[in-house]
Amino acid sequence: MQEENRQLLIKLAGLENEKMMSNSDNEDDSKRVRNLRRKGNKYKCSTGTLSSRHASSVFSASTSAYETTLTDITHYSCDLEEMKPKIINNNWEVIDERAESQNKHLYLSKIRNSVEELDVRDIFNMDQINSGALGKVYKCTHRKSQQILAIKLISLSSSKLLNVTYSEILACRLLRHQNIIQNYKQYIYEDYSSTNDYDSELPNYTLCLLMEYCEQGSLWDIRHKRQSKRLTEHEIAFVCREVLKGLEYIHSMGIIHRDIKAQNILLSNDGIVKIADFGSSSLHSRASLKLGTLYWMAPEVLHDQIYNSKVDIWSLGIMAIELIDGRPPWFPLGQRKVVELIRTVGTPPIPLNISLDFENFLRDCLKVNPVERPSATDLLSHHFIKEFSLAIEKLQL
Repeated sequence: MQEENRQLLIKLAGLENEKMMSNSDNEDDSKRVRNLRRKGNKYKCSTGTLSSRHASSVFSASTSAYETTLTDITHYSCDLEEMKPKIINNNWEVIDERAESQNKHLYLSKIRNSVEELDVRDIFNMDQINSGALGKVYKCTHRKSQQILAIKLISLSSSKLLNVTYSEILACRLLRHQNIIQNYKQYIYEDYSSTNDYDSELPNYTLCLLMEYCEQGSLWDIRHKRQSKRLTEHEIAFVCREVLKGLEYIHSMGIIHRDIKAQNILLSNDGIVKIADFGSSSLHSRASLKLGTLYWMAPEVLHDQIYNSKVDIWSLGIMAIELIDGRPPWFPLGQRKVVELIRTVGTPPIPLNISLDFENFLRDCLKVNPVERPSATDLLSHHFIKEFSLAIEKLQL
């Protein structure tokens, strides 16, 4: 099955050089994560200290030899004891994330005490590859290992939700699964070269998240390279199956992603579909904060209701339509109109000329009542997904 998956993804990405695709199987690290959770108090975090040597631009070129290697943090987690009531026990208490966000100094302190100080010699060859409201992503080279990696930069001084940013750090450290982007290390530095216009009481700290680089880009990139040619149902079923595997794992940990869309689903060089960007994630099984990307938001979020992981299932359904049409439903209507449509109409128009199995899959994902909406585990047994899996098994024979 692994080889067939690789061949399908080669076709999906339009790769000409099949040698770029590795034959090695990615290890599912869920067992190691469970061990980490049981032994959490054995591991401690390093506390970063900031110094004036970063007065110059943090990413200026440096030719000095640097002896620190890239660290695997599979067994490295901060504040695991604090995470246990939220994740391990799957606490059903609804936390007011908006109220939490008001205590900026507390969460800035938590972030500083949970990450290391960035040494500017650690990375070089910075090349911006993505930009969003919460930060910028660069392709870079790790000096010692010479690995090509991705680094996400988040300005902490301008962030309105430092508590959510802190949740992203913890999620990056905890989650280990072949369908989730591999996060390696988190750093912080103070930028003395710019002024803080947002909050004069907060220093200009920038958070740096170092992660694996997926050269094939996102599903959004792949879809738009095809222009008017839609992905086949076979390809969409494969993508949805892999995303559902990742979501099943995330949800089992009590985490809600809150921003599933084609732009946040990446394709690795060895043909693995990976969920990325936990910048909107919640470490609580239930939440109420209106967060995510509007066109992919579930109705219960826009109705200011308490919601759970089923919002990710709605977003998956919208993403599947996005892979067909090249854009989400209601695009490019203005925000106010889109909010009204999602609140009142609910389930968007289903694309024409698709199979009955695919239509049923979309309607299940896009049920307005989240109680009726299936879970990731349920959808992995959906006829649309199972038929795809059977087709792969037949190909193997």
